[in-house]
Amino acid sequence: MHDVFSHGFSNTPRNNTPVLIWTRAAADLPADKTFLNALPVDVLHIPCIGIEPLARPTGLAELSGQNLKKVRPRIAFSSQNAVKICASWKETDPEAFSALTGCTGIFAHGRKTADLAEKLFAQPVYCVDSPTSEGLAAALIRDANSESIPVLWFCGEEVAFDLAAQLEMNRVTCKRIPIYRTATHPTDVDGCRLSAEALAELKSKLVMRLAGSKAAICFASPSAVAGWLELAGKEAGLAPKFFLAAVIGPTTARAAAQAGFSSITSCAWPQLADLADLGAQLARAANSR
Repeated sequence: MHDVFSHGFSNTPRNNTPVLIWTRAAADLPADKTFLNALPVDVLHIPCIGIEPLARPTGLAELSGQNLKKVRPRIAFSSQNAVKICASWKETDPEAFSALTGCTGIFAHGRKTADLAEKLFAQPVYCVDSPTSEGLAAALIRDANSESIPVLWFCGEEVAFDLAAQLEMNRVTCKRIPIYRTATHPTDVDGCRLSAEALAELKSKLVMRLAGSKAAICFASPSAVAGWLELAGKEAGLAPKFFLAAVIGPTTARAAAQAGFSSITSCAWPQLADLADLGAQLARAANSR
């Protein structure tokens, strides 16, 4: 096992140890460490995106009052970030959060998302453990059609898969409620945007740390690719051509290609742990030549 460094990494190479750069948001690192810690490479956590709650999400006002209690819809979460934002409503919007606890069932895509939701709502959550959100859609279609129950989908402002459209095509009423946006810029370990001075210092340390190593970068979204480009700027040593890109799927692969990465490998199975394994394999192979 090697180390996972978050901005405070050593300035010098560690005996040419293969390096993997992990670009997911700072808020995701505690969960991600469950598989990052086991990788046979050094992981540099350089968060290139931030998760920002929407000030007053469209549709949130409708989640209070007698109407919601009467309808008692299903709730769907397709990401951990959506559950975390809902958790913040306990203090910022207790009426809306209280209304959610009266819904008839909660569905989540992925075991970690389901675990967070179960802890938050203190009730069983139906976990759809499929590689894509299409599996979540299929489960909701089977369930909701049996009783004509509508679905509330809490998600980000931009999504790779439109769950609401898929449900509506199958005669399941679904209201999409965006509650956060993904900000495409590098952040610190607390999720705050880096100042110009902090960004310059990070780039200098990163160039020194990568000296003598061929690094792989893992991208779990097009937003992370955009965030990396902002971080790299005009720094020659951080140009895409010097890195191996491991991407989670075709949409992110296209973003990486447009960004100038020439070596791009997609996961056979679009899961975060598989993305990390792929990046580690690429880094080790490149440094063994």
